[in-house]
Amino acid sequence: MERGPLQWLYRQYKIPFMKVFLNVLSLFALLTAYAYMLLFDFAKGISNTDVFLIAWMTSFFIEETKQVFVAVKRQRKKQYITDPWNILDWLSMITYICGMLMKLEDTNDYFTASKVLLVAAFIMFSIRILHMFSMSELLGPKLVIIQKMFNDTIAFMAIMFVISMCYNISYYAILYSENSEFTFEQLEKITRNGYWMLFGELNLEGDRLTEPECTFNQTEYREGSKERCPSSLGRFLAPYLKAVYVLIAVILLLNLLIAMYSNTFAEVHEKSKFYWSQLQTDFLEEFSLKSIFPVHMQLIAIPFFVIHAFVWLVRSLPRCRTVKCCDASVHAKDDSTILHHAPYTHEDDIKKFNKIPMFVRAYMS
Repeated sequence: MERGPLQWLYRQYKIPFMKVFLNVLSLFALLTAYAYMLLFDFAKGISNTDVFLIAWMTSFFIEETKQVFVAVKRQRKKQYITDPWNILDWLSMITYICGMLMKLEDTNDYFTASKVLLVAAFIMFSIRILHMFSMSELLGPKLVIIQKMFNDTIAFMAIMFVISMCYNISYYAILYSENSEFTFEQLEKITRNGYWMLFGELNLEGDRLTEPECTFNQTEYREGSKERCPSSLGRFLAPYLKAVYVLIAVILLLNLLIAMYSNTFAEVHEKSKFYWSQLQTDFLEEFSLKSIFPVHMQLIAIPFFVIHAFVWLVRSLPRCRTVKCCDASVHAKDDSTILHHAPYTHEDDIKKFNKIPMFVRAYMS
């Protein structure tokens, strides 16, 4: 790699932009194979597509493990742990591993849970592509806007949760006089009413049903053959409670959220250059430490690194003996020559770096 056209290839590829470009291509290849597995090749056991995905995930795990060692060595453990993209990487890998382990089981319950976990991992890997857009001056500031809007959404959902919980419990308790069965399906029915109303699903006729369109028989409405009839008090009070909820949640709080989004967009858009420069600096620092080999080629490259390291160690043994003999003669000279050395410069760092074996520079830089 230090001679001929390979030297030019190494110097071109070690640029962070080229690392980003090839990692984006490898990530798209992963998602294509992942989508094919979920849609057309999802079966019990390990298929050929699963072998490719497992090899890619192993390479991805090696890359993330290397980042952990680099962060510890540079004393930046806190920055690594608090980075949301690193958290997403480890969470997606753990989810994928759990999904694949459940896929190996023969029972249908484990097989269904496996597909749910693998779909969740696919969603997280798809979101991971957004991190690559930080390099773009056009898309980078948009990611900052989305991140800050997401923080606004979390603050909004804390208020919305209290209002929605208050409405759902009150509405359901007034609408039906008899006790409800404590099941997951029943809890889902209680909470979905207020949630879907935020998106315009008012269901105005649901609280005004009367027999024979509905029934008071618990067996019939629990089986799902007919809707449950509301009580007379529920038919009278529930519409007014729903109107108050729409006024507070839909009209007031949603417009407040839109105003928060508009304010965040105006602030970030005004300083978009600054935010993008800061985002790009962190992004380039991360990819300057990545291997020159794409994530999906880590397993292919590791055997060559091991062979190169072994050859380098074998060749360096005679050299080390010569250096020790030379050191004895050097220390015998006058120490006054050391005091007249030139000051330490950046060129000394370059020379020191060039003495490092090629397999270290290729894999660790």
